[in-house]
Amino acid sequence: MKKVIVVDPDKKFWKDVEKVINTDICEVIFLENGQSLMGKLKEEDFDLIILNLELPDKNGFIYCNQIKKDSKLKNIPIIITSSEKTQQDFEQHKKLKVRADEYLQKPISIATLKNTIKNFHPDIILEPKLNKQNNQKEETHIKVDDFDEENIDKLLDETFVGLIEEEPKPTPPKESVDNSDTSVLQKQIEELVEENMTLKQQIEELQGGTEGEKILKEENEKLKEEITQLKEKMRNLEKESESELEKENQKLKGEVDELKKQIDKMEAELNQKKEELKELNVQLIATQKEKGFLEKENREHLMSITSLKADFEEKLHEQENLISALQTEKESLFNQLNEATNELEEKNKFILTLQEESAKLKEDTKTLNQKLNSMEQELNELREFKTNTENQIVEQNTLISNLQRDLNIAREAKSALEETVFDLKEETKTIQMEVENKAKENELLKQKLSESEERIRKLEEKIEKIRQITSE
Repeated sequence: MKKVIVVDPDKKFWKDVEKVINTDICEVIFLENGQSLMGKLKEEDFDLIILNLELPDKNGFIYCNQIKKDSKLKNIPIIITSSEKTQQDFEQHKKLKVRADEYLQKPISIATLKNTIKNFHPDIILEPKLNKQNNQKEETHIKVDDFDEENIDKLLDETFVGLIEEEPKPTPPKESVDNSDTSVLQKQIEELVEENMTLKQQIEELQGGTEGEKILKEENEKLKEEITQLKEKMRNLEKESESELEKENQKLKGEVDELKKQIDKMEAELNQKKEELKELNVQLIATQKEKGFLEKENREHLMSITSLKADFEEKLHEQENLISALQTEKESLFNQLNEATNELEEKNKFILTLQEESAKLKEDTKTLNQKLNSMEQELNELREFKTNTENQIVEQNTLISNLQRDLNIAREAKSALEETVFDLKEETKTIQMEVENKAKENELLKQKLSESEERIRKLEEKIEKIRQITSE
């Protein structure tokens, strides 16, 4: 079953729709305003939207823009209806990128409504089965509905002019005219004359400093205020995100320039109308038409402003979403920066700790070097002592060779210690391995030092023996 949604506060129009659509095969949902329209469209699938512009909550153009910009809803046909907008207003809206599929100006005849809906979904149209008599009645009914306001005004104007221009003729006493009918006609003439006087007073007011002129001025001021507000919003957008909104601002500036041109055009037209009002000496009907023309021109400008305002609000909403996304991304990057900073601080602390340990290792190495230097001095003393005693103690060559062998062993220990020191320097570059091997290397150094001390002790004992021998 197909579905049609009608958004219109006029419940009489609902009845006209029910006369046209076959509700047995098509479900019709009626809404007085557009507050729940978008929710309905997203919850259910609709085949046609009939949208009125004069809604109590928002202008219908705003909902039309939202629907046509939604990727899931843009293919649903939209029929725009209005009792205030003109065909020229509709033509201007058709030139926009976002527009409706059909436009109807109220009052809408049953035949027009039926044909319009039939263009989109001919299968949902209610086709009544009528006999000849009913057909005749239906034709008469359609002709009555087809009377628009312009034709009625024309008939009234002709009647009114005829009553004013044509002087009442005396009625022959012989004709069968009822006195009550004559009095009724007389009252109607008096009412029309009184209405004519009232309208003439309105014309004089319009010629002199007029309420219509004041209304136009007030509307002009409202338009200027809206332009000022648009400029203010543009400045705020430029402050928030100049790089992101530059293109949009250029478009908005173009739209503001266009609005300025329209305001200038309106002011020129207002000045022209002021001159025309000063020269107004035409009849009542011509003055009414001229006034209607001015109101029509004003409606055109108001419609253009409303459409531009709706587009601007949509763009503003999109830019606000973009700014919100950028703000979220900024906060995420800021958090990542804080995490990286904390991690860097921890690494710096670890490096400082390693540097302190490296300094301690350097101190240990320095101490070992001092001990090695001391051992070298002792060995040098032993060499000197050996040289002095070689000439005296030839028989102790074997003992001296043993001493030399021990000295070679000490040198090897020294070179081993130097290699160990070199390894320690290399291990400062690879701090993690150095921390693990530090204890082992210290034990190795202690062992080697103890061995060296043991050898030195043995050497001292041997030297003591040699001294004893030499002293004997």
